[in-house]
Amino acid sequence: MIGMNVIVVHGGAGYLNPRIADERVSVIRNAVSKGYNILSNGGSSLDAVVESVSILEDSGFFNAGRGSVYTVDSMLEFDAAIMHSKYGYAAIGAVPNIKNPIKLARELLKDKIHRFLVGYGAREYAIAKGFKPYDITELTFYRYIDEYLERIKKRGGYGIKLLEAFKHLFKSETVGAVALDSDGYLASAVSTGGIFLKFHGRVGDSAIKGAGLYADNFVAASATGIGEYIIDLMLTERIASYRRRYNLYSACKLAFRDLESRYGIDNAGVIAVDKLGYIAWFHNTMHMPIGYLYDGLDKPIVFTSGSGYAKARRI
Repeated sequence: MIGMNVIVVHGGAGYLNPRIADERVSVIRNAVSKGYNILSNGGSSLDAVVESVSILEDSGFFNAGRGSVYTVDSMLEFDAAIMHSKYGYAAIGAVPNIKNPIKLARELLKDKIHRFLVGYGAREYAIAKGFKPYDITELTFYRYIDEYLERIKKRGGYGIKLLEAFKHLFKSETVGAVALDSDGYLASAVSTGGIFLKFHGRVGDSAIKGAGLYADNFVAASATGIGEYIIDLMLTERIASYRRRYNLYSACKLAFRDLESRYGIDNAGVIAVDKLGYIAWFHNTMHMPIGYLYDGLDKPIVFTSGSGYAKARRI
């Protein structure tokens, strides 16, 4: 009897713009399919999550890769990380304009020299490894920036406090994936452009082990939302801890109870998978597009909102 192949992908907790909702759902479906193809052909959970997240980065429809939002000084700075139950963790933070930041995190893990590189040091490492920057013509956020800035101006300026009023616009669309492969290894991956109008050098939860992502021998989780809150709660590691006593969905629900008791609702989402093949997704925002596929299903299952769980079949 062989193990189970499972993959879950998310496109960010927050507000799903109806004008491009269909495109995002289509991209998530494709990302799930490509990641699962790696698993079903004997590939690793690590390669599967990197492939799925890369597809989301390349699409331009999410706040990652081509679609990343801008800092307060109109720059691009990416956070990305991966974690695997056997090979460990690696991350890059606030790295200026490099294509496919999730692949850069993967390269760092492969090198086994450092675990976390940030800023221009991370960019120099990327260039030495052959990574290229995005050209302005490849980027997509500028298509929506005028709309966002106009809404902010109507509220009286560009102050950071205004981000709270428009948090449904600025925290969403971080991308991530979790997977279980037939060898029983778990992996998690996250990539983001961060919060719109963030300060130069800000690093959010996506790059931080136990906050934006986590994977050990029993649980893998990937989070999305307001990074500062997720860091304070160490949300994904908290889910893994609760999983030792409760089922996976209950573990997510309890972690969000803790989050909401401190920061209220409308601020986060998570996807998770455990070694038994259970998957769960939970969010307290209006939307969180997710998709999943596992052995025995004919095609990816995709939702744009709602929390839930499922169980993969052992074959």
